[in-house]
Amino acid sequence: MGRKTFRGRRAGEELRRQLKPLTREQRAEQAKVEISTHFNSKQRVFLEFVLSQYVKVGVDELATDKLSPLLKLKYNNAIADAIADLGKPEEIGKVFAGFQKYLYREDVA
Repeated sequence: MGRKTFRGRRAGEELRRQLKPLTREQRAEQAKVEISTHFNSKQRVFLEFVLSQYVKVGVDELATDKLSPLLKLKYNNAIADAIADLGKPEEIGKVFAGFQKYLYREDVA
C-alpha cells in the first residue's frame, strides 16, 4: 500500500496528526529554504509574505479563498501590480498552491 491520500476538512486534521509537531515558525523557516530554490525573486517575496501571514494568523491563510485577499493586502489592493509581478492568475494560483507542500514535508531537516 502506498501513501494515504487526504481530501477535505478531515484531511487537514488527519495530516496534522501524522506529522511530527512543529511550530508554524519552524515550518515556515524550513519552507523558505525550498522556496529559495524553486521560485523566482518576485514569487519568493510574495510567498515569504504569505508565510508571515501563516505564522501570525494560522493555517487558514493557506486556503485557496485567501489568495485574493492576500494579494490585495500585499499589493495595496492593486491586483494589476500583483499580476505584473507574479504572472497570470492561473500561474499565481499554481505558485500559491505549489509552495505549500514545502510546509508539510517530513524529509526536510
